[in-house]
Amino acid sequence: FGDAINTSARLMVKSKARTGGFDILCDEVTQRLCAGQARFEEVPGIKLKGKSEGTKVYGVETLLKSNKPNA
Repeated sequence: FGDAINTSARLMVKSKARTGGFDILCDEVTQRLCAGQARFEEVPGIKLKGKSEGTKVYGVETLLKSNKPNA
Protein backbone atom coordinates (compact mmCIF):
# COMPACT_ATOMS: atom_id res chain seq x y z
CA PHE A 1 0.00 0.00 0.00
CA GLY A 2 2.91 2.35 0.69
CA ASP A 3 3.63 3.49 -2.85
CA ALA A 4 -0.04 4.02 -3.71
CA ILE A 5 -0.59 6.08 -0.56
CA ASN A 6 2.53 8.17 -1.18
CA THR A 7 1.51 8.79 -4.79
CA SER A 8 -1.98 9.83 -3.67
CA ALA A 9 -0.54 12.22 -1.09
CA ARG A 10 1.74 13.81 -3.71
CA LEU A 11 -1.20 14.22 -6.10
CA MET A 12 -3.31 15.83 -3.34
CA VAL A 13 -0.59 18.44 -2.78
CA LYS A 14 -0.43 19.16 -6.52
CA SER A 15 -4.22 19.41 -6.81
CA LYS A 16 -4.44 21.86 -3.89
CA ALA A 17 -1.97 24.05 -5.78
CA ARG A 18 -4.17 23.61 -8.90
CA THR A 19 -1.18 22.28 -10.80
CA GLY A 20 -2.30 21.67 -14.36
CA GLY A 21 -5.50 23.64 -13.72
CA PHE A 22 -7.48 20.76 -12.19
CA ASP A 23 -9.11 20.41 -8.77
CA ILE A 24 -8.73 16.61 -8.84
CA LEU A 25 -5.64 14.74 -10.02
CA CYS A 26 -5.09 10.98 -10.15
CA ASP A 27 -2.67 8.39 -11.45
CA GLU A 28 -3.10 6.07 -14.42
CA VAL A 29 -4.50 3.17 -12.39
CA THR A 30 -7.25 5.33 -10.89
CA GLN A 31 -8.02 6.86 -14.28
CA ARG A 32 -8.39 3.41 -15.81
CA LEU A 33 -10.60 2.11 -13.00
CA CYS A 34 -12.85 5.20 -13.05
CA ALA A 35 -13.02 5.74 -16.82
CA GLY A 36 -16.78 5.15 -16.88
CA GLN A 37 -17.43 7.55 -14.01
CA ALA A 38 -15.58 10.67 -15.16
CA ARG A 39 -13.92 12.31 -18.14
CA PHE A 40 -10.14 12.67 -17.74
CA GLU A 41 -7.37 14.61 -19.44
CA GLU A 42 -3.71 13.68 -19.20
CA VAL A 43 -1.69 16.45 -17.55
CA PRO A 44 1.86 16.44 -18.91
CA GLY A 45 4.93 17.66 -17.10
CA ILE A 46 3.95 16.96 -13.49
CA LYS A 47 6.82 15.52 -11.49
CA LEU A 48 6.09 13.81 -8.20
CA LYS A 49 8.55 13.97 -5.32
CA GLY A 50 10.16 10.62 -4.58
CA LYS A 51 9.37 9.15 -8.01
CA SER A 52 12.35 8.40 -10.22
CA GLU A 53 10.17 7.17 -13.07
CA GLY A 54 7.58 9.37 -14.73
CA THR A 55 4.05 8.99 -13.44
CA LYS A 56 1.18 9.62 -15.83
CA VAL A 57 -1.10 12.13 -14.15
CA TYR A 58 -4.70 12.83 -15.13
CA GLY A 59 -7.04 15.65 -14.24
CA VAL A 60 -10.77 15.09 -13.83
CA GLU A 61 -12.59 17.27 -16.37
CA THR A 62 -16.13 16.32 -15.41
CA LEU A 63 -18.07 13.62 -13.63
CA LEU A 64 -20.40 11.53 -15.77
CA LYS A 65 -23.98 10.72 -14.82
CA SER A 66 -24.31 7.62 -12.75
CA ASN A 67 -26.52 4.77 -13.89
CA LYS A 68 -27.23 3.87 -10.27
CA PRO A 69 -30.52 4.95 -8.71
CA ASN A 70 -30.27 7.66 -6.03
CA ALA A 71 -26.74 8.60 -7.10
